[in-house]
Amino acid sequence: MLRHFFSGLALLGVAIVTSPSAQCLGPDGLNGPCWTPTPANLPVFDGFRSDATNICWTQCQPQQVCSVVDVGNPLPTRCGQYVAPLRVLDCTGVVLLEGDLTMDYTRTWDEMKPLSPPQRLQVYRFAVKVDIRLPDPSLIEPCSIPPCLYAHPTAFYYGYLDYAFDCFGVNQYENALVLYHACDEFIHDQGISTTPGTFHPDKGYGIVAPSTPLNPFVAANITPPVGPLIAEATRNVPAAAGAACITEDLLTSGSMQFLGDGCGCQFAIGPKQLNARRLSGVGSCTPVGGSPTSFATLNLWPAFPWFHLMTTSMGSWTTMLTYPGIECAWVDEGGFLYNDSCSQAAGGPPSFGEIYYGGSTSDGYPVLPGPILPVSQNFTDLAANFSFALPGVPAGPLVGSVFPTRNLIYVNVP
Repeated sequence: MLRHFFSGLALLGVAIVTSPSAQCLGPDGLNGPCWTPTPANLPVFDGFRSDATNICWTQCQPQQVCSVVDVGNPLPTRCGQYVAPLRVLDCTGVVLLEGDLTMDYTRTWDEMKPLSPPQRLQVYRFAVKVDIRLPDPSLIEPCSIPPCLYAHPTAFYYGYLDYAFDCFGVNQYENALVLYHACDEFIHDQGISTTPGTFHPDKGYGIVAPSTPLNPFVAANITPPVGPLIAEATRNVPAAAGAACITEDLLTSGSMQFLGDGCGCQFAIGPKQLNARRLSGVGSCTPVGGSPTSFATLNLWPAFPWFHLMTTSMGSWTTMLTYPGIECAWVDEGGFLYNDSCSQAAGGPPSFGEIYYGGSTSDGYPVLPGPILPVSQNFTDLAANFSFALPGVPAGPLVGSVFPTRNLIYVNVP
C-alpha cells in the first residue's frame, strides 16, 4: 500500500520534475472500504535475465557458485497473482533447474537510487514460491541441485521477487529475486510433506539474483529487525480466476519480537543462520457481531517444524550501484492463526490455521515517506501456502509443494 511518495523528495532535499511515466502508475488501487471488490492498478511485468549466485549451506556454513536466472513473461492467473517460467543455468549455459514461479503481489513503494542526479524507482514486491524441477536427471552440481530432486519430481522453493521501475525511463526496470529450499526438517518431514525422506538434513539451497561484479551478493548470517509494526496490511487473494481483488485491511497494531537464533540444519547453537521471531497484528476491519482481522504466529514445535516465524538469513548485496543497493535479505516461513473478518462478513468461518512463506529485507536504497506511514526500510512480505478452517483438522500434506494462496500479510518494523 505504500504509494508514490513525492513528499519524500522534499524531505531528502531532492529537486526532481515529476513528469508522468508509462510504468510508474502510482497507487495500486487496493485500498478502500473493508471487503470491497476492486481492480488492481499494476503495470505489465516482463521477463528478465540476470547474473546470479546459487548458495548451498552445510550446517549453516555457505558456499557459492556462479549461475544465471532467466524469468519469462509473468502471466496473470488471479487478481494480483502471476505465474512465470523460471530457469536457473550454470555460467556455461547449461539449464540446471526449472519451474513455474507463482508470484503473489503484495505492495508497492518508492525508493531513491542515489545516482547523480538521483533516480526515483517504484518497487513492486511479490511473495513467491515454485516447484523446481530437474530437467536432466544426469546433471550433477552439488551446490545448485538438491539431492531430493533425484528422488522426487519437484523441490519446493520460496522467497520474494522485486520489480523496481525507473519512473523516468521507458520500460526500464531492475529486479531482485531470492529463493530458498530448506533442509529436511522443514520440507521433507515424514507425514506432513508431499516429498518425504532423508536427503539433505544439514543442507539448505538458495538462488539469488542479481549477483554481478557491480553488486555482488555475499551469503552471510545476519540478525533480522524486530519491533512494533508501523505498517501495513493484510489482504485476501480471490479464489476464482477473473474475480476482482479485495481491498486490503490496514493494521492498527502489532509487533515482531526476537525469540532466539542458531543453526536450524541440523539444530545447533551456531552458526546463527536461523532466527525465531514472533509476529502478530490486528487489522482495522470488523464485521457487525464479529471480531477484527488478526494474525499471530504459533509455536508448533516439536510436532511441526516451526517455532513461530522461522527467518533464515541469506546474506546481502554489497554496493549501491544497482538495485537493491546494500540490502540484507532473509526468507520466512511459519504457522499462523489467522482470524478473517472478510470471511466472517461473507458468512464464512472466522478463523483459519495457515502456513506462510515469503521474505524480509532491510536497508537498500532510501525509501520515500508516505502520507500516513513513517519511513522504514524493514519489510516482511508473506503468502499463505496452506489454509484450513478452524476448529477443523488439516487434511493431507502441509508442505512440500505449491498450494493455492489464500491470504497475504505485509508489514514493516522501524
